[in-house]
Amino acid sequence: MRTDSVAPNAAGYRPDIDGLRAVAVLSVVAFHISSRLMPGGFVGVDVFFVISGYLISNLLIGEMRGGSFSLSGFYERRIRRIFPALVFMAAATSLAAWFLIYPAPFKAYAASVAAAIFSYSNIYFWTTSSYFFGLSEHNPLLHTWSLGVEEQFYFAFPLLLFALHKWLPRHVVLVIAALAAGSLVWASIGAFRSPAPTFYMPHTRAWELLAGALVALGAYPNLSARWTREATAAAGAVLVAGSVLLISNRVPFPGLAAIPPCLGAALIIAAGRSGETMVGRALAVKPMVFVGLISYSLYLWHWPTIALQQSFFSTPEHNLLGKLVAVGLAFAMAIISWWFVERPFRRRGGRRVWVFAAAGLTLAATAAAAVAVVRLDGVPQRFPPEVVKITAFLDYPHEAQFRQGVCFLSNKQEFEQYQADFCLKRAPGKKTALLIGDSYAAHLYSGLAGELGGINLLQAGAIGCKPLLRPIPGQDLPSCLRMQTFIFQDYLLKHPVDLLIISANWQPGDMPLLGETLDWAKAHNVPVTLTGPVPEYDGPLPRLLALGLQRGDPAYATRNLVERGAKNDQVVADFAARKGVTYGSAYRAMCSAGHCLQVGPTGLPLQFDHAHATREGSRVIARGLRAQHVFDRVVAP
Repeated sequence: MRTDSVAPNAAGYRPDIDGLRAVAVLSVVAFHISSRLMPGGFVGVDVFFVISGYLISNLLIGEMRGGSFSLSGFYERRIRRIFPALVFMAAATSLAAWFLIYPAPFKAYAASVAAAIFSYSNIYFWTTSSYFFGLSEHNPLLHTWSLGVEEQFYFAFPLLLFALHKWLPRHVVLVIAALAAGSLVWASIGAFRSPAPTFYMPHTRAWELLAGALVALGAYPNLSARWTREATAAAGAVLVAGSVLLISNRVPFPGLAAIPPCLGAALIIAAGRSGETMVGRALAVKPMVFVGLISYSLYLWHWPTIALQQSFFSTPEHNLLGKLVAVGLAFAMAIISWWFVERPFRRRGGRRVWVFAAAGLTLAATAAAAVAVVRLDGVPQRFPPEVVKITAFLDYPHEAQFRQGVCFLSNKQEFEQYQADFCLKRAPGKKTALLIGDSYAAHLYSGLAGELGGINLLQAGAIGCKPLLRPIPGQDLPSCLRMQTFIFQDYLLKHPVDLLIISANWQPGDMPLLGETLDWAKAHNVPVTLTGPVPEYDGPLPRLLALGLQRGDPAYATRNLVERGAKNDQVVADFAARKGVTYGSAYRAMCSAGHCLQVGPTGLPLQFDHAHATREGSRVIARGLRAQHVFDRVVAP
C-alpha cells in the first residue's frame, strides 16, 4: 500500500494516478465488505505496489540525475509520509482493543503492533498464520503486511538503483527487468508450492513494484499517437477491472494470476506519461482524486474498523450493515488522519535529526508496551474471570492433540516430515484402524484413541488435504498430493487394515471425487467408515460464548450457528447410503433437535475456533460416533 503523493514528472502532477489509487483502495475495501460481490478486490494491493514502484522510482531517478540524491533524505521522507498516520491509527486502534480484545488475542495484537511499527508485519503474520480460524484472521492490523513488504523493498531498492545509475547506467532497465522476471518466476512457483511465504515475502512481491519502476525508467515506449495511448489505457483498465471482478482468493496468488492487475496498472500509468487519455480523464474526476488523496489513511483505517466490528458487534442477520457502518467510520477517520496527521507531517520543517529521533523514541515505546502486554499475559484483569477462562481457548494449543508435525502435516511442512514409522506402526494381535483426512480427521484422533482403546489406531493427514484419490482443484499442494499417493497407491495396497476411517469437512461439491475414492476402497476390499461435518459457527465458539456471557444472552452462540452444517451432514449421509458405506455423523454426535453441545461438564468450550474440536470435544464426538455403531467392525458394540 503506497503512501506518497504523486511525484511530478515531465508531464507535471497527474491526477489520474490519484484516481487509480482510489480504484485500488476501493477495491480492497469492497472485497472486505463482501468477497462475493468483489471476489478479486484484494488485487488492489498489487495495483498499489505498481503505483508505488513508479512514484518512488520517478522521484529517485530525478534526484540521481540531478545529483541531489541522499539516502538519509529518502528515509526522512519515508518516515514523514508513513510513520505519523500509521502511529495514529495504531494508537487509536490499541485504545479500542484495550476494551474489546480478550487477553489471549490481545497478546498477539500487541506483538502485531510492534511488527507494524517496526515494518515487519509481513514476516510476523507469515510466521503466525494458521490454517485454523485463529488469532491472525481477526487481528485489526493484519492489513499492515503490505506496508512491511514495501518498507523492506525500499530498504534496499534505492541503494540498488544508485549503484546501477553510477556503475551501469546503460544497463539499468535490463538489470531491473531481469530482477523483476526472476521475482515473478519465484512467485509463480511459490504460489503453488509454498503459498503462505509467497504471499507475504518481499522477494515474491518485488516484481510488482519493479513493474512500476520500469515505467518510470522509460522501459515502455513513448505513445505519441493518440490511438495507441487510448488503446493502451483501455487495455489497462480492462485488465484491472477484469481482475477485480473475476479473480478469486481460491486462485494461487501472487503468481501468474497477479500479472493482469499489475500489467493493467502499468499500462494505464505508461499511457498517461505520453499524454491524455479517456481512461485518464475518468480517473481524474474530483471525487476519485479525493479518495486517492486519502487512500493511504483509508487503507490504514478500513480493516481495523471492520475487524473490530466483525469480532464484537456483528450478528449474522446484520453482518453487511455492520460492515458498511464500519467502512463509513473508516472514511471519517481517514479524512481526519489525512487532514490533521498526514498533511502536516509531510510538510518540510524541523531538523532531520529530530525526525529520526522521534521515530526512534516511538519504536522504543512501542516495543516496551508490546513486551509489557505479552509478559502480563494480555492483562486479563480487564475482563471477568469467567470470560478470561473461556477466551483462553482462542489460543488453544491444538498441535499435540492433532499430533501436528508428526502424523498430521501443517501447511508449512513437506511430505518427508511425515513420520510413517511412528504413525503407522502396527501392533501384533490388535485390530488396526487408519484415520485419514484433513484437520477434521486430526481433531478426532485423541477422542477416538481413548474411545477405541483396544485397537491400534493409525493416522495420516495434512492440513486442507481431503483424503481423495484425486485432489480437489486448489488443494493440490505437493505435500497433499504425495500424501494421497502414498496412502492409496502404496500403503493400503501393501498393508491391509481392518477399518479405514475417512474424515473431512465435506461439502456437496466434493461428492463426485469422494465417490471415486469410496469405489476404489470397495474394489480393493478396504472397509470404510465415513465421517462428516461438525457444527460450525460464524466465529470462534469461545468468543461467541464469552460475548453471550457478557451480554447476559445464553443463546448468542446458538444464533451464530451456521445453518449449512446440518444440510451438509445430510448430503454426506445420503451419499454414503447410496454408496453402501457406513456413515458416522459427527454433527449428530454433538447436535440434536436444533441444539448443539457447546461446553462440556467443566463449562469449557468443546470447540476452539469456528468448528475444530478441543480434546474434550473430540471425546464427545467419539462417544457419539461409537453410539451410532460405526466402529462395530473393530470394537464390540
